[in-house]
Amino acid sequence: MLPIKVREIKATDIDDVVALERRYFDQPITGKHLRYEVFENLMAHQFVAEVDGKILGYVGCWLTGENIDIMNIVVDETVRRQGVGRFLLFHLIDFGLKHDCLHVSLEVRESNQAAIKLYASLGFEVVRKRVNYYKNGEDALYMVKVLGGSK
Repeated sequence: MLPIKVREIKATDIDDVVALERRYFDQPITGKHLRYEVFENLMAHQFVAEVDGKILGYVGCWLTGENIDIMNIVVDETVRRQGVGRFLLFHLIDFGLKHDCLHVSLEVRESNQAAIKLYASLGFEVVRKRVNYYKNGEDALYMVKVLGGSK
């Protein structure tokens, strides 16, 4: 396992996170949107996973009272299956517990079996399918992990 450090995103990380998203997403977050999420959206929380100072993963979420809604998660393919995504998710789960949240939720492409397997291994369950959720018409699975907070 890599020596992974998860921390809140800084202004100097924005270009690296945007570049990471561009490599893997059809509709990546823009620098302008990410800056808004980091500096203006009070619900938004962004974290990066780094190894030896290099950003290898990123997760963005919204804390909406009782829920942590994962908006984006991406891991550089050169380190996939080495614990980076799992570490980011552990961090978010802990973040949700610290904020007394009831659950963590996310949408995942139905075709992304590796991600679905990872989420299920951490206790996420499929609640429903969202038909034609993605721009290309692909369905999403809405998955939830119960945290048991009191909100």
